[in-house]
Amino acid sequence: MLDVQTTVADGIAILVLSGRIDAATSDQLDFAAEEGAGGARRIVLDLAQIRYVSSAGLRVCLMIAKRLQKVGGKLALCSLSDGVREVFDIAGFSQILTITPDRDSAIEAVR
Repeated sequence: MLDVQTTVADGIAILVLSGRIDAATSDQLDFAAEEGAGGARRIVLDLAQIRYVSSAGLRVCLMIAKRLQKVGGKLALCSLSDGVREVFDIAGFSQILTITPDRDSAIEAVR
């Protein structure tokens, strides 16, 4: 299960996620980033309450980043737990995606 709470301020969409990002929920995240973000080109994914990320979850994060990059936008992820951060590190996604320790630094990264 994935819960997504979205707020948009100053053209930046902040998606606060809780639960799991896996094959069953990755489409929900993709939809939230595209439709729920109100067309924002700068998106922050707050993963503080994410317990698990599968390869499908990694893929959707990369897809969102690429889609935003094509339109001059930016994506930043923040507040990853140690376990979730390890998944991004092992997959090499920490080198590809912008990952910050907290929401404020993620907002700065996408400005």
